[in-house]
This record gives sequence, C-alpha cells and structure tokens, in this order.
Amino acid sequence: MKRIFSIICFLVSFSHSILSQEIIEMKSGDKLKVKIIEDLDVKIRYRKFKEPDGPIYVVYKKEITSITFEDGKVVQLTQNNLQNNDMNIDEGQQITGPEAEVLRIKEKSKIFNDKRHLIGFNYLQMVFLNISISYEFMFLKSGFFSFKIPIDIGMNVRNNYLKRNNIFTTGIDFNWYPMGQGRVAYFTGPAIRYSILADNPFFYNASSSDATRSQYIGFFINNGVLFQATSFLNFSLGTGIGIRKDLAREDEPTKFHMIFDASILFRL
Repeated sequence: MKRIFSIICFLVSFSHSILSQEIIEMKSGDKLKVKIIEDLDVKIRYRKFKEPDGPIYVVYKKEITSITFEDGKVVQLTQNNLQNNDMNIDEGQQITGPEAEVLRIKEKSKIFNDKRHLIGFNYLQMVFLNISISYEFMFLKSGFFSFKIPIDIGMNVRNNYLKRNNIFTTGIDFNWYPMGQGRVAYFTGPAIRYSILADNPFFYNASSSDATRSQYIGFFINNGVLFQATSFLNFSLGTGIGIRKDLAREDEPTKFHMIFDASILFRL
C-alpha cells in the first residue's frame, strides 16, 4: 500500500512539474522550456525552466510563433496580433528610438547565438581539391564579433586545371555581424591566409620534377551570409577579395586573389 501511495505521489509531482512549465516556440524552430515572469505587449520576460532562480531573459514576440501556457492553452502569435498589440501599447511602454532598436537586435541575436562554437566543412573547396575545415567562436553572447580559423589540406590529386596545388593553408578571419545573429546574418571583416603551394607541372604539360614549392601570404576582406536552419545546423556563403604575395620568389609580383566559402556548420 505504501508503495502504491509513493507511486501516486511521484506521478502527481511529475505531472505538476510538466504542467507548470511553459513552452515558447521560436520562428527558428527552437522550443524553449521556460517559466514566464512577465507577458508584455511586445516582449516576454522569462527564466529557463531548469533554472527557476537563474537570470531573467527577454524575447521579442516578433521572433515567436506560439506560446503554450502551463494550463495547456496555446496562443499563436500572428503578424496581425502583433500589430494590434502595438496599437494598444501605453505611451510609457512604447519602445521607440535608436536605443530601443539596438536593444531589440541584441536580444534577438542572443536567442540565435545560444551556441557560440561553430565547426564547419567548406565543401566548395573540394572543387579546388582541398579538404577544408574551420572553427569559429563568437566573442560575445550578442554575437556581433567572431574569429574564425580555417585549415585547408590539399588532396594531392593529379589535375591539369589548377596552376598551383595547395599543400597546406591556414589563417584567421575577424568577422563582424552588424545586425547580430538571426535566421540570416550578414558578416564582413579582414582575413589573413598563409599557404604552402606547389606549381602544378601537369597544368604546363611539364614533368613532375619541374614542380617547385613556395610560401604565400594573403590579405583579404570577407563578405558573406550565415543562414541558421536550426539552432545547431548553419550554412554560410561568402567570398574574400584581396591580394596574395609569393614570399620566396621576389620577382613574383603581388597578385589579385579571391577566396571562397560555402560551408555547412554545426553549432555547439
């Protein structure tokens, strides 16, 4: 009898715990298990369900698809609902001006930047016969700045369409996301590349003994877009435009060069 009573108490406690949580479904597809502290006209203030005494977070309703309350009631947030809410905001509550817009961008960016480590595979570099991986870290929770370290390793495949074959390339990118993180985020910033390349004799119809190696340094300005499919799966497209210098052969002039990126990234 005591065992049955204990099981009933556990089930009641468990069901109460489940029902006492609220679920915010984001437009990104993420579902946040939370305890809502305050439901305002344009934003929700909440704590994470697993951290009842933790920090208070803010999410704007423009980023929310629906809210499931602890009593099971589901509220769908449509654009019409948001427009009607905006019309009912008191003057004292109204969010206006550039400071309010910056705050909105920061809060939105924090939601999409919950995971700050990005591991990438640049599949476009396979066209240039490279295996290319990268690591990117977002400096701040707001996700406005990051650094990225790419590593390209040449496949050592015989070909006749590349003037030089890559042996090893690495460097560092400093990326700036002016609008923070989101479903789509634009980035730009400087990049440095150090490469060890070998002349490709098959491109010149020469013998393999004619191949020579050299070291190169390049400076570029990156521009690209980061797409966030889910909280852990991202895609990026970008290009860097700049110059590359042969460090070993002084008679070799500095040349215009481009770097390309089309990566699948995993946020951790």
